[in-house]
Amino acid sequence: MTGDLNADPQTQNGQRLINLCYSFNYNIHVKEPTRITSQNQSILDQVITSRVDLVDKIEVLPPVSTNDHLTVRTILNIKRNIKCLSKKTISFGPKREKELLG
Repeated sequence: MTGDLNADPQTQNGQRLINLCYSFNYNIHVKEPTRITSQNQSILDQVITSRVDLVDKIEVLPPVSTNDHLTVRTILNIKRNIKCLSKKTISFGPKREKELLG
């Protein structure tokens, strides 16, 4: 799950989010501020996964345009696992094979 969760770890809502993730064995990945003002720094944007190895890298980059939040770039470690569910062999007699092959 990703998004602007408005739950900085230093706040009560942030602690609730941490406890919720802990109770479901989820991982919180963003550890540096995603919103910086002249008065404070907050971790408001988050990436949460069910497995720690799903995230290869998290980067906090400058904001896009006039956004007041920094950009969170996430590189996921996802590999496609294509599994053949069934295998069929189709045989044709010599006459049909000759028709198909010319």
